[in-house]
Amino acid sequence: MKKKIAMVLALIMLISIIPNAKFNKYVDVSDTYAATQVTGAAVVDMARNYIGPMTYIPGGMDLTVGCDCSGFVCAIYRLLGVDFVSKGVRSSYDMWYYPEKINAVKIATTDKAAIRNGDLVITNAGNHVGIGTDNGHMIHQSNSRLNEVREVDLDDYSSSIVAIIRIDYTKWGGTNATNLDYNANNNNQNNNQNTEKKEAKKVEDKDNPGFPYAVPASAVSFGSNSNATMWLQTALNKINAAGLEVDGSFGRLSETAVKNFQSKYGIEATGIADNTTIDKMVDIYKALNGITKVEIVEQKLSKAEGEQFTLTVKITPETTYNVPITWTSSNGDVGIVDANGVVTLLNEGNVGIVATAPNGVSGTTSITVTGKKHFNEWHNGRWYGADGKSTYQYTGSWKQNTSGWWFEDTSGWYPKNEWMKMDGKWYYFGSNGYNYRKGWTKVDGTWYYFKKTGEMAESEWIDGYWLSANGGWSYTGVAQWKQNSTGWWYEDSLGWYPVNETITIDGVEYTFNSAGYWVQNVNKDTEKKESTDNKASTDNKASTDNSNTKVSAENVDISNGTDSTDNLEISNSDNSENTEIIDSTGDSDGTEVLENTDSTENIGN
Repeated sequence: MKKKIAMVLALIMLISIIPNAKFNKYVDVSDTYAATQVTGAAVVDMARNYIGPMTYIPGGMDLTVGCDCSGFVCAIYRLLGVDFVSKGVRSSYDMWYYPEKINAVKIATTDKAAIRNGDLVITNAGNHVGIGTDNGHMIHQSNSRLNEVREVDLDDYSSSIVAIIRIDYTKWGGTNATNLDYNANNNNQNNNQNTEKKEAKKVEDKDNPGFPYAVPASAVSFGSNSNATMWLQTALNKINAAGLEVDGSFGRLSETAVKNFQSKYGIEATGIADNTTIDKMVDIYKALNGITKVEIVEQKLSKAEGEQFTLTVKITPETTYNVPITWTSSNGDVGIVDANGVVTLLNEGNVGIVATAPNGVSGTTSITVTGKKHFNEWHNGRWYGADGKSTYQYTGSWKQNTSGWWFEDTSGWYPKNEWMKMDGKWYYFGSNGYNYRKGWTKVDGTWYYFKKTGEMAESEWIDGYWLSANGGWSYTGVAQWKQNSTGWWYEDSLGWYPVNETITIDGVEYTFNSAGYWVQNVNKDTEKKESTDNKASTDNKASTDNSNTKVSAENVDISNGTDSTDNLEISNSDNSENTEIIDSTGDSDGTEVLENTDSTENIGN
């Protein structure tokens, strides 16, 4: 009887305990920590509690529901009483550009050996941030593909370090404790014993772009005191993303940054931050800090792989000032976004795009990326018909023997005497099934150029000849490099040359300016170009519509651009009546392109 009573009492105690028991790794949100207790080691220990599966949610900051990489960092530090969000710092870019807001500094190296426990490690051109460790690792909420918090060795990480941010914990809040009841839907500020004092700081910060430095009473220029210069440098970084070192020394970089700001806002660009310039900075900063909502207009998008488009934002309240928005992507493998909000979709999957205002207010949109549709072509080894569906049961792949390359499916079929589109590129196969490679080939009366990997060249110049979007050569103009004392340009025999555009010449992209001269942003072997010193004035250059001038390709020698037909046509090794081959050097060695055989017995041997 006593045993039964003891068992009942034990059961009652167990039942009373279960509701309060914690069976997961998450920290009890009823706990509080004093900011003065935090150390770099404590930050790392806290972060390691969360290593493992975690849903990646763009804009999220809830460790029990999901978050993005910067949200993870903010949430971990806030658990230890260091609240970045209360200082207007939320994104990885905020941490990178405005470390002073969170009592931190950007150290003067990006060497992983310099990382200390608790440092903020900024990577991927500023798009990602993690918590550094003494052993050269980073604890990081990965992406929407992995949905996992990981500790990674930075030597093995896919992108390089762009900044290491070190926090001075001694400047965080005395004995004030932080309530940890915090999630993505309840961004409460710190509950502490000095609310009034901190609120006063926040107001001052919103009115002062150079906070914590006082607004200068007079113009700032060479010779100004360090505090005034640090105010100016801080303000220019916040308002105009000037990227200045806040060192209190006014130099040429500071002068240039002032001129850039003045030019942008219609002030005479003297390089001296006079009262008009300072007042404009304060006005702009007040407007930017007054932003309460950032909304990406395009929401819940469904797009196809390869698409490119521009997102737009709506700012509340509206302002006449140009609001510098920071754009970030949650998954660079699926989609990327540039500084102007132009999104490029790379692969199937899901990606979140975040637009963040200078005061940390942000908006997000989600994009579902579907695979690109394929019609009447092979893609990844499968055939897609006219309806875009892959119902053909066999799969295909490239094969090779000593004679060359061909494409064959698992039923034994391979193309002969026909064009095939594969993974977005066109290939031609002779009567014996081999793919034509590395040279000029005449098919059904039209000349084509096939690259060394077999695909047809299109919309580019090869050996001075223009190949259209369908790959065929019919334009009569023959182009070559020319030079005078000003520079190099590329002109054809009809007087046309590229202006304000980038074109592909022999597989290399070249950009030409408004006068038609090549913009030499890369080294080039100029000895291969044909030179002349009698280039006409750019005002007298004539252009022609390529599409309106055609001539039979049989009348032009591709190897040297003359009217001689000697050595032009070399009989194809498969003896096809309508196909002739010449390689890009004019060589008559057809074996580089196709083996000398008309038999299909060699395929697969």
